[in-house]
Amino acid sequence: MSNKGQALIEFILILPILLILTIGIFDLFNIQNKKYDLENDLDYVTQLYITNKENEIEPYLNKNNITLEKNINEEYIELKLTKQVKLITPLLNKILENPTTISVKRSVLYE
Repeated sequence: MSNKGQALIEFILILPILLILTIGIFDLFNIQNKKYDLENDLDYVTQLYITNKENEIEPYLNKNNITLEKNINEEYIELKLTKQVKLITPLLNKILENPTTISVKRSVLYE
């Protein structure tokens, strides 16, 4: 076997692994990007609570497929936003749930 043939076979054997790793990296970046977006959504929802515009929250959350959990105690309100992110990598589907759930939460002084 020539060196060119050997290199071609090695490339063909390694190519699927490289593709799965590359797509997996894109999936991880997508999850991180969605979490960053969810943090921005939490800023917006928190601002709506602070300014007493609670009637605008539900339409905003429904439009963006976000669920809200709130826990109110004496002085603070804890807001938790949750969203589902669909994965495309077969290998990450085995490690993480598909769709995977991301969430962010914040406690705010509520008067």
